[in-house]
Amino acid sequence: MRIMKPFDQIQRACCVSLCVWGGVAVAAGPGTFAADGGWRHAVPDWKEVPGNMRAPYRKGAIWWSDRAGAALDVTFEGTTLAAFLTAGPDAGDLEVSVDGGSPRRFRLRADYGDLHYPYVEILADDLPRGRHHARLRALAAERNGQAGTTVRLHRLYANGGVGPQ
Repeated sequence: MRIMKPFDQIQRACCVSLCVWGGVAVAAGPGTFAADGGWRHAVPDWKEVPGNMRAPYRKGAIWWSDRAGAALDVTFEGTTLAAFLTAGPDAGDLEVSVDGGSPRRFRLRADYGDLHYPYVEILADDLPRGRHHARLRALAAERNGQAGTTVRLHRLYANGGVGPQ
């Protein structure tokens, strides 16, 4: 694993997270996280990505991987971890394991034709208060005879903050 760029651009609380938690403010401080070589921090070449994406979400660098098995490790404090991500026709699944526990699999594949759409997914909740480690892995998925592997992560939210490893 290698330490990547600071996490600050991925973890600023916004109205999306406030809606998810019914108005409870989400704190997220600057820090770093570890990602293997399968993850990139860049603006995707949306012209090369099959499907349509709303213009506001095409701007700015995001963390993304199109390699099944690529892992991203995050340390955070709080009782809940959520992600603002994009589902789409080329999406795979996201596997999340917190504190070495059993992994949960999240379906990211869009069933809306060729539209890539952003949304918030609660990755873990009802955790004991305190510091936690989450491992996020991109997984291959097949829907309607089409395979996908891509995971696009715009932001992470934790109700106690995301911090250094």
